[in-house]
Amino acid sequence: MNSDNERTTSQATLLVVDDVAENLDVLAANLRELYQIKIAQNGESAVKLAAKHQPDLILMDVEMPVMDGFEACRRIQAHSETAGIPVIFVTALGSVRDEKTGFAVGGVDYITKPISPPILRARVKTHLELREARRHIQSLLTQTLSGAVSVMTEVLGMASPVALGRAARMRQLIREMSKKIDRSDKWQFDLAAMLSQLGCVSMSPSVLKKIHYGVRDGVEDQAHYDAYPELSAKLVARIPRLEEVARMIETQLHPPSAPFHDDVNTRPAVVLGAQLLHLATSYDTLQLCGANIRNIIHHFAADQQHHDPALVTLLIDAVSENKSESHKLFDDLRVGARL
Repeated sequence: MNSDNERTTSQATLLVVDDVAENLDVLAANLRELYQIKIAQNGESAVKLAAKHQPDLILMDVEMPVMDGFEACRRIQAHSETAGIPVIFVTALGSVRDEKTGFAVGGVDYITKPISPPILRARVKTHLELREARRHIQSLLTQTLSGAVSVMTEVLGMASPVALGRAARMRQLIREMSKKIDRSDKWQFDLAAMLSQLGCVSMSPSVLKKIHYGVRDGVEDQAHYDAYPELSAKLVARIPRLEEVARMIETQLHPPSAPFHDDVNTRPAVVLGAQLLHLATSYDTLQLCGANIRNIIHHFAADQQHHDPALVTLLIDAVSENKSESHKLFDDLRVGARL
């Protein structure tokens, strides 16, 4: 009877990449009995097949036409959907410099040709087991994190429905904006929005509601409100793995501003997260004050000192899509459901 690990690895899919048919035959012959095999004959095809099939591991030659293995690995690791796939280089290039390049572009191992079948199978098995272990640990951490976030959200809802309402609206808006952001850490923006208002539990709901609607008639109340990001950040920072989320929340009212010249996909997560929170908060306040969407967008577009044009474009797209589908808002409500 097979062990659990053997069952797991036998179900794994490998992508084997080489431009020489004989090399593909050798690799496939040594692995086909244990794994499902997909084949690519150059780096460009490897990038496309990795995105399509999501293999558990890739065996990659280096010297290939169209796109070499190093560049293919770099692109695979740069894309959020394929970034976690381990890549083992199988190549005749055996210098220390070549190995350093392989690891620098994201490879996890380096096997020189001619291959030793026992070593090949052992390396593949080891990296598949390592990936499975990482998945298991990630699942446990995610469950723990989800539980902690749920508790905080429930506390916020009981203590301040007004704050929870704003957090939910911000979260929905940022989720829509993030659909066109290609990065693996954007889950942090979603959490940052949902937890951004935690510090408001110390405020009176009536005062908080007035501030949300733009009524600023008390210096002390306003000062109390301005302190909520710091309190929110202190609460969130106590949860493991949410240190960056806490920093986004802490600077949400005063995020880094112009010049905005870099790509949002390469911008530091803390900076982009804080900017998204600031834009979502500003949008929500203006809406609550009665401004129509066109005037809000015009206001943001005109104020490029504080609002990144690239993020304003994402906002326009998100608002447009939401408006076109707004009639579906109540489709999933049932008797007894909570709105």
